[in-house]
Amino acid sequence: MDEDRRKAYIKEIIELIDENENLSVKISFYSDLTVNNLMKKAYSLWEIRGGKGIPLEYLSDEELEELHRRAMYYYQNPLSFSYADMLKGISVEERKINKENIGGKFVKVLKRLFFASS
Repeated sequence: MDEDRRKAYIKEIIELIDENENLSVKISFYSDLTVNNLMKKAYSLWEIRGGKGIPLEYLSDEELEELHRRAMYYYQNPLSFSYADMLKGISVEERKINKENIGGKFVKVLKRLFFASS
């Protein structure tokens, strides 16, 4: 990725998330486990190098693209994370796993109800 594209991605991530007044967008974005891990890495590298520039500049091209993709997603889907989940400290990925588990449990209960008598 060329330097101009990197700068454009960084600028757009900042505009879509950090400068966004919609708290749902920020909450959704920063509670995403992948985003969280990438931001930890960026800040760690930034601190190691003396805090020069901004943390996003220290991510690889692939990591920056992933962060940009997720910023676009959460900007377009700000309600994908509920405030109730935030208060419970549940991340987006954990909520998806919980939904899958609930679906599986529901199927097991139905099987027991309908097939236990046979």
